[in-house]
Amino acid sequence: MRVSEIFESIQGEGDTSGRLALFIRLQGCPLDCVWCDTKYSVPFEGGIEKSVDEISRVITNFSKSKGGIIVFTGGEPLYYQDEIDEILKLSYFKEIEFETSGIYIPKSSLEKYKFNVSPKLPSSKLSRGDKIYKSIFENLRYFVKMNSIFKFVVSDEYDLSFVENIIDNYGLPKHRVFLMPQGTTAEELVERSKFIIPFCLEKGLNYSFRLQVILKIK
Repeated sequence: MRVSEIFESIQGEGDTSGRLALFIRLQGCPLDCVWCDTKYSVPFEGGIEKSVDEISRVITNFSKSKGGIIVFTGGEPLYYQDEIDEILKLSYFKEIEFETSGIYIPKSSLEKYKFNVSPKLPSSKLSRGDKIYKSIFENLRYFVKMNSIFKFVVSDEYDLSFVENIIDNYGLPKHRVFLMPQGTTAEELVERSKFIIPFCLEKGLNYSFRLQVILKIK
């Protein structure tokens, strides 16, 4: 499988924000979000080839020495479901999280893990149009049945009406929904938070800052 990078940091988003984590960023994503902050991980031909055994050893060493969570991210990690399944069979770990767009449904052997699902909103401007958005949204019906949270990256107030429609149409539990500001600087995050937080308070949703941006870490 192709790997963009493996690094230790803290989880910057969602309900495990602040947790010590080992991030395994896999290479390749079928989507083309205009505001993607890890564009280097999008091309499938990028990154470096690593074996299942190599990655398993890294996970086991981290888990035994530090005990943090393991986060598969991307790119789109669920593109590599079969390889990840083999890795986890060989590894020692306590907690696993997947950062996914929701474009792929997890195979049954992975359903027991945690999924941080980030469905894309209109501001992501996916080039494949309405069809790809609808495909992702339909998959949310499966993720609702799993141990999942739903993280929406919000660029403008127009996005908020779509969040509300998605919650209603696809049955997302509000206590599992997190809204996050889009941005690559602290100033952008703060400015967008000014209309996101009031919306969260009004609708009974969660807000998530993005610690990796504010702290300038991975």
